[in-house]
Amino acid sequence: MWNFKKKYSLSGHPMVTKNFLKNYQTNYDWWIDNTIKHEVMFEKNAYAIPMLLEVRDPNQWDDESLSNYRKFLNYVADKDFSTIHENDLEDFAWHFIDDFSDGFSTKGRYCHVQPYIIGYPYIVNKMPCSI
Repeated sequence: MWNFKKKYSLSGHPMVTKNFLKNYQTNYDWWIDNTIKHEVMFEKNAYAIPMLLEVRDPNQWDDESLSNYRKFLNYVADKDFSTIHENDLEDFAWHFIDDFSDGFSTKGRYCHVQPYIIGYPYIVNKMPCSI
């Protein structure tokens, strides 16, 4: 799978579910570590990080899964900062403020297939639907 993703510059779209969150560190590490190990890149030499989408099924979310989800979001920030952005605060900041005007991140090492949390609402007055 990783050779195919690298050859065609593909990302991934894993779903965040109650079961995913029970082992969120192992699951997220698998995606990120393999993306880096196999050098799966988009244009501009930015890693093709998977777009994680939360399952929108109310049966997936209870107090435990929401607690795990909050911990997971913090883990994603810590993991991305230390690995993808190599502890570079400016590079990490571009993940949140890039204006997405060319359809991709124009700066930084984190090329995501979704607009960023700050840039996207500024452009189209909407929030992104994924992590």
